[in-house]
Amino acid sequence: MSEKYRPNELLLLQLRFLHAEEQVVGSNQPLPLTDPQQVLVVYNGQLDIFAVPWRDDQPVGARTYLFSLMPGDAAFGMISAENINLVAVGSPNTKILHTPLATITSLLADTAFNQAAQALVERWVTVFTRRLALKLPPENCLKLENQARLVFEKTQAVSAQNALVWVRHLKGHAHFMGDQTTPHLNGKAWWPLTRHGWIELAPPAELLTADTQTLFKQHALWANLHAFHAVCLNVIAQQMTAERALVRERMHKTVAADTLATQQALATLATPLTTKGQHKPAASSSSLPPLLIAIQLVLADLGRHVEPPENWPELLQSADVMSALAVAMNVQQREVLLRQAWWRVDHGPLLGYCKARKRSVALLPNARGNYYLVDGLTQERERVSAETAASLSDFATMFYPALPARELGWRDLLTVGLKGQRREMLTNVAAGLLVALIGLVLPFATGILFDVIVPAGDIAILWQFGLAFLVTVLAAGAFRVVQSLTLLRIQGKMNLAIDASVWQRLLELPPNFFRQFNTGDLGSRAMGISVIQQTLSGSVLATLLSAVFAIVTAALLFYYDPVLALWAILLAAIGLFALGITAFAQLKHEGAALEAEGKLTGSVLQLITGISKFRAAGAEKRAFALWAESFAQARLFRVLSRRIAVRYTVFQSAYNVFLLITLFVLVVYGQARFLTLGTFLAFQVAFGQFMGSVLGIGRILSQILRIVPIYQRAKPILQTLPETQTQTGTPPVLTGQIELNNVTFRYSGAAEPVLRNVSLHAEAGEFIAIVGPSGSGKSTLIRLLLGFEKPSEGNLFFDSHDLTTLNQKAVRRQMGVVLQNG
Repeated sequence: MSEKYRPNELLLLQLRFLHAEEQVVGSNQPLPLTDPQQVLVVYNGQLDIFAVPWRDDQPVGARTYLFSLMPGDAAFGMISAENINLVAVGSPNTKILHTPLATITSLLADTAFNQAAQALVERWVTVFTRRLALKLPPENCLKLENQARLVFEKTQAVSAQNALVWVRHLKGHAHFMGDQTTPHLNGKAWWPLTRHGWIELAPPAELLTADTQTLFKQHALWANLHAFHAVCLNVIAQQMTAERALVRERMHKTVAADTLATQQALATLATPLTTKGQHKPAASSSSLPPLLIAIQLVLADLGRHVEPPENWPELLQSADVMSALAVAMNVQQREVLLRQAWWRVDHGPLLGYCKARKRSVALLPNARGNYYLVDGLTQERERVSAETAASLSDFATMFYPALPARELGWRDLLTVGLKGQRREMLTNVAAGLLVALIGLVLPFATGILFDVIVPAGDIAILWQFGLAFLVTVLAAGAFRVVQSLTLLRIQGKMNLAIDASVWQRLLELPPNFFRQFNTGDLGSRAMGISVIQQTLSGSVLATLLSAVFAIVTAALLFYYDPVLALWAILLAAIGLFALGITAFAQLKHEGAALEAEGKLTGSVLQLITGISKFRAAGAEKRAFALWAESFAQARLFRVLSRRIAVRYTVFQSAYNVFLLITLFVLVVYGQARFLTLGTFLAFQVAFGQFMGSVLGIGRILSQILRIVPIYQRAKPILQTLPETQTQTGTPPVLTGQIELNNVTFRYSGAAEPVLRNVSLHAEAGEFIAIVGPSGSGKSTLIRLLLGFEKPSEGNLFFDSHDLTTLNQKAVRRQMGVVLQNG
């Protein structure tokens, strides 16, 4: 036998020699596989196998594609069924050999061809079961070998290790893929097991295993193959029935959705004619399950309108439904515990489960901080009380919408953080304005006190005046408390929204982004966003209120004396200018300090993780020297910044004294000497308030200026686009088949590729060890499989799906990987 011929090629030549009938077939010549004594062997081309409904010995209805056969494969005829059969359809110019089953029998008995003939049978069974096995076997599935006798006392899934294994029940029965609707597999026949085709045993069970040659020698091969065909046709009929039912269900849902959309459109057209235009169309489609409707209501309350994913029926069958839906809708979620009287405090919109209604509901807060239960299925709205809360599950789900998938700026952070906080902001502004107005009482009261009450010497009126002044101070204090509480609430909500969104954004960035920064530096940059939002949340409102107060007190200064008011504005401008110079002088050192501290944080983390290596190499002193140099540099910039701050503090102390001296000089020697004592003191109080407001604005603006370097460090996180793959398909449950086809890869800037024309094929369940010296590309190969890098040339396939056509994040969720230093 010549080495250049493979066994299946020799078999094809032998079949032609034995006068097998040759036929060239095309797509317009379907061949029914209804003769159990005939075998179609593919000589060249491709033969596609279809299932088709059958009636009166004729195919009726549409074909359902099953699988394809290549040259050297065989399609075995089977006993015709009443309702469904198989047909073979060739691609253009496909040549097949019509071979009697008796010829295959003779070849099985021929020692020269029995292995190749056996491969025909086993390949047919393997391809057939792979197509029918839509469910992966359980993790505890037992792999069987040939020539064994096994006893099982509990339910167990079994399949073949590598080669096809035939099993027969000496006791008990089983179901194909654990499907109770399929016919029982019992001791009447042998059943073939493959790597993909598994069965579930019903205890107690006792199995006997054998190989194909054993069955042939017992003259039991063809009878059991026909029994296998009968079960397979039954399974195919069930699958086709289920598929048709699914199509009908989808059509009904489509019609219902179209009808609802039409009703909503007509209702929208009628909106201008309704009372005050307050008509709103239905919030959600009745074709969706209650869970999805409730999630949409919760996200809508967060200002996020999300369409349900197209594959939501599959997601609802997931082991972790909420996580699967959150990933598909691009939101984060976490489970929260509903403690006692939780409905009296605003925690944001929640997704709950009503035990009485037996479905998910939306728990939405109102303007007063109380909660309403909204049933998306019936659109009923019920205020949550103690009785309603008792009917809810103790746990609820909180959602965090993601940031937009585009380059972001600080305005986007404010928009996300302040969304849904209109009430708190209005309360804060109103309280601040009231405090400002009450503050104007002090200059007026001072003038009245020294111009009217003190000269009159009326103690009773003085007491009344003092009491009124005390009430005013208490009222101002109360409003300041309200202002502080609302500011804390605003900052708390902003923290919750922005931090969750930023960290989700960070996790969604492409893998090559993380190569630009070490872990500590990246964490410092991410946490800097929290500093930005905390500064902005308080500074924006404080600046606005201080500006309003400064304008009002400036007007009051002009009311008392226009000349002194102009001098006051000039003096305030000088103080503001000095503060601005100080802030800009500090900015350079603050930015350098942040950069140095970020590198220091990364170095410290690396030093901690490498302690064992330092000790092994005796390099502790060098490591300490490296840390000390970085630490000293970071401290140096902070010290330089603080020196500038100290100089400004000294200037401010002296400038305050200078302000008083200037004010008295202007009063004594200027036109202001004609002011009464009460008016002068009132002006002085108003001037102090004006200076405080102006310098307060300056300090706030300097704080905002200090976040510029923090923002510059955070910009890479905000402006790098996330790894969005909406154009790719969701992968099916992967079996583990991996293929690399002529993959070449080089890192950016590298002259030579790390991998060159690498090809690899691994079947599901197959173990392949990749070994080589450091730098040979082992880790790079794993990064390519994870989608962290893209090959310069070639393709990667998972279960024959090109990785570039799949959602790579969804692929990674099906993989378990331990990265080097991961």
